[in-house]
Amino acid sequence: GTRAAADFGSPANRMKVGPVTDRIPGAMHSKAAIDSSVAVASDAEHVRWALSRSPNCALLESSPGFGTLGRFCIYAAHPRAIFQIRGRRWGLSMGWPGRRPPPDASPFAALRFLLRETRGEPLGERPFAGGWIGSLGYDLAVLLERLPRRFPPQEEPPDLHLAYYDAFAWREAGSSVVHFEAIDRFSEGEADRLRRRDRLRRKIGRAHV
Repeated sequence: GTRAAADFGSPANRMKVGPVTDRIPGAMHSKAAIDSSVAVASDAEHVRWALSRSPNCALLESSPGFGTLGRFCIYAAHPRAIFQIRGRRWGLSMGWPGRRPPPDASPFAALRFLLRETRGEPLGERPFAGGWIGSLGYDLAVLLERLPRRFPPQEEPPDLHLAYYDAFAWREAGSSVVHFEAIDRFSEGEADRLRRRDRLRRKIGRAHV
């Protein structure tokens, strides 16, 4: 294969890209210790509004009527990195604090590498323990099987977009109590973990009114 480099997004999110031929799904879990959360009574509408003003935020809202599947809402911002696939190229933000996939890896091999690097176990009743949140596009199918194309591929949106969050918040649907947490996946120290947790709390937390 060949090697290539491209810029996906702003200078702060410069990414290296490579060719594609592999395929693999994976569990999107994060491996790290997590302590008890900081719980804040907050106005849910304010949390959604404040989060929407943050670039690369994640908002996973639950609704009643789905049993245990609709129990929790998850909020996250300030991802440590973004991983994208566009056609036969992949990109990872240069600020990624962990080990990087080989630059000549295929997109799915690079994804598998990152999932293994961040794999972890569910922690108790928490709905989320840090990890990857994102979306998959229909054009990703051409990397998995041969399909006829009716239209040329588009550069935007990416075929796959994942962001890695190690500071996040969650609440039970219908509750005004928001729990703020952060993990130390990359052994950066307790002070850094608390800084990331409190930055998110200051951004989207507010006393309930």
